[in-house]
Amino acid sequence: MKLVKTGLGFLSLTLLSASALAYDLAQDVKVNLELRPRYEHVNVDNSPNDNANALTVRIRVGTTFKNLFNVEGLDLLFEPWVVT
Repeated sequence: MKLVKTGLGFLSLTLLSASALAYDLAQDVKVNLELRPRYEHVNVDNSPNDNANALTVRIRVGTTFKNLFNVEGLDLLFEPWVVT
């Protein structure tokens, strides 16, 4: 739960900074958000633990700036990600 709160706080910060800087830095700013949950189950023979289960979530939050500093064709993609 702590990671979710941190991720949402980072998302809020990204959204605020993107909208505040959009007017001065770029002509077109888009915020990207991607959540990719994945569940895996493995059945291993001859092992003390016959079954293994894992739930992971990949979170990517990013901002795309088009025509950075009003220079045609100069784009920036800032996209940190984490796997939990």
